[in-house]
Amino acid sequence: MKRTDLVKAHNDAHTQFTYFMLGAAGASIGYALTKLDGQQSSYWLIPGGVALLLWMISFFSGCMMITWGLKAMKDDWFLASLYEKFEKQAPGYIPLELEALQAKVTSEAKRKTGIAGIFKKIQVWTLYGGVFAFIVWRAVEMFRPHADSRPWCFVPGFSI
Repeated sequence: MKRTDLVKAHNDAHTQFTYFMLGAAGASIGYALTKLDGQQSSYWLIPGGVALLLWMISFFSGCMMITWGLKAMKDDWFLASLYEKFEKQAPGYIPLELEALQAKVTSEAKRKTGIAGIFKKIQVWTLYGGVFAFIVWRAVEMFRPHADSRPWCFVPGFSI
């Protein structure tokens, strides 16, 4: 397998994972909104609100990761088109100006790729954090006393 094929396969897998995470965050936001809809405001809803906020951050971070990745790809495309232009004019000759421009564009592309990587980490960890907060919220909802219930206890039929 050629190196270019490996790079393409890696990029495809990376893109699929990113879109999967965006879909998971979007579905989680929708599900949390349906669960929070109609609930009376109280301190018991804080973990649900935290989960919703973390999932919104995850979705935003995924979008920003894609944006910065595309910006880096645009820099690479620009550099490749310049090389192609000069290669057609004078095969085997690369002017010094192009080498200097290559260093600048490469460092800029690496910076943009680094920013995309930061957003990727934020996307993943806020999605996981949202799942944890949502589980905590649902557990709290299961075991908290409700206004229409008798005194709370784990043993059915037991009253204080």
